[in-house]
Amino acid sequence: MNRTAFFFLADDDPDDTLLFEEIVGDCPFPIRLDTASDGKEALIMLREMEGPLPDVLFLDLNMPRMDGKECLREIRSDILLSNIPVVIYTTSSHQRDIDDCFALGANGFITKPSDMSDLEKIVLTIAENLPCHLDTALQQLRSNTGTFVTS
Repeated sequence: MNRTAFFFLADDDPDDTLLFEEIVGDCPFPIRLDTASDGKEALIMLREMEGPLPDVLFLDLNMPRMDGKECLREIRSDILLSNIPVVIYTTSSHQRDIDDCFALGANGFITKPSDMSDLEKIVLTIAENLPCHLDTALQQLRSNTGTFVTS
C-alpha cells in the first residue's frame, strides 16, 4: 500500500469506536480515521468534508437520532456521497437486516467480531485492498475470519 487509506466509522458505542481507533492506529501503514456517533452526525460531516471522501464508510445499524439504514438511504440518494463504499458494521447478523442493507445499496455487511484479532484482520485486509478492491477484501474476510462477513 503506497497511500493513506481513509476510513470513516459511524458508531454510537464509545467502546467499539475506541477499539476501532486503536486497531487503526496500530496498523503498519497509514490510515486516516474520522468518526461520528450517529448517522445524522456522519451525514453532516461527510457533506461538509473538503478534499477526498472516505475510501470506505463503516456504518453501525443501531444508533440514536438516525440509524444506519436511514443514513445509508440518505447517502445513496445524495449525488455527492452516493459513490462512497459502505460496509455495515454491526452486532446484528439477522437476515432481514442483511437483506435490507443490500437493498439500500450496502457494499458489505460485517458482524462486529468478538475477537480483537478478527478486527485487526478486517482493518488490514480492507486497507490493503483499497481503493479498488473492496469486494476482493470482503471475499477474503468471509473465508479467513470467524466473523460473519458478506458482500
